[in-house]
Amino acid sequence: MAKHKISDSFIAARVDEAHAAAAAGKRRTRIFYDDHKNAPPGFCVRVTAAGGVSFVLNYYATGAERRLTIGPYGPAPALSITAARKEAAKVRALVLAGRDPLGERR
Repeated sequence: MAKHKISDSFIAARVDEAHAAAAAGKRRTRIFYDDHKNAPPGFCVRVTAAGGVSFVLNYYATGAERRLTIGPYGPAPALSITAARKEAAKVRALVLAGRDPLGERR
């Protein structure tokens, strides 16, 4: 799994790529894992084919991989990259304590 330096400019470039790919008929959602020192393991940015951006945390619980959406990217009330990393760290702490945040949401 490749990791990237997630920044506002990185996200803007990925959104532009998603729009260009959609115009060419190549629609897909892409996941980019964060290589920042404050990013918890499994923290990533999801860019949809339509150019929507959200933050996600991948983790394992109850023997299965889980993918929890932290929130959308953007100006308030959406999340900045820093705020999303902090929220993902809180969720990761719950996972390390033996909880399943996605299972609890459902």
